[in-house]
Amino acid sequence: MAWTAEIINKRFEQGKVFFRYRLTDGVQVIDEEASTTTAQTVEWVKNYAASRADEISRLEKFRDDIPLGLANPVVVTPPAISPAEVAASAYADKVRLFRAWQGAIEAGVKLAADSVYLDLRNQLKTEFLPAYLRFFGRS
Repeated sequence: MAWTAEIINKRFEQGKVFFRYRLTDGVQVIDEEASTTTAQTVEWVKNYAASRADEISRLEKFRDDIPLGLANPVVVTPPAISPAEVAASAYADKVRLFRAWQGAIEAGVKLAADSVYLDLRNQLKTEFLPAYLRFFGRS
């Protein structure tokens, strides 16, 4: 059913003209308010409320047009990660762990001769590529 609009109240406050309007389809009722800071015509006010009623009619039609049930799922394929990127990420993780070890050693918490630390340092030496130099920058 089509919605209609009726102006039900108006007021002037803080330099604005406010007008309330009621929208109805004969069953449901919606009261809304709008305002303007410039002088308009009476037709503008009527058209404003009428266009809102028309918008609600179109929203109802839109609602009616939405089918119920399962929608076709959208399959999102994550971008492929190359083996080189995987290796670089693993190397960056090892650099972070190595720095944590260095901090623990400097704080006297761990010994520099710890086998885990030494193995990690050797892995960094063995797996190093010039492209990995960026992982050693200060952050």
